[in-house]
Amino acid sequence: MYYDLNQTLRRLAMEDLRPNFAEIARAYRVDPRTVKRAYQKQLDILRGEQPVEVKRVRASILDEYKEILNDSLIVAWLVCPLITLFDTVVIQVATTP
Repeated sequence: MYYDLNQTLRRLAMEDLRPNFAEIARAYRVDPRTVKRAYQKQLDILRGEQPVEVKRVRASILDEYKEILNDSLIVAWLVCPLITLFDTVVIQVATTP
C-alpha cells in the first residue's frame, strides 16, 4: 500500500503538481498528514536533499522521579536475590527431616 502511495506521490512530484492530500488519503485509507509527509520526502529525494526525519522528544511524567526509581531498582537488585535465597534456605531447612 505504501509502495503504491509513494509511487503516486513520486509521479506527482516529478510533474511538479501539488496534490490534494485529503483526496489521496481517502483513496489509500491513510491520514492526510501521512500523505503530506511522504510527498515532502519525495520532493526532497528529487531535489537531491537528504530527507529529514523529525523525532519529537517528549518529557515523561516519571522524569522527575527517575533518580528515585533508579535508586529503588538498585536496592531491589541487591536485596531481592538475598531474600529469595534466604527463603529457599529456610524452606529447605524446614522441610528436612
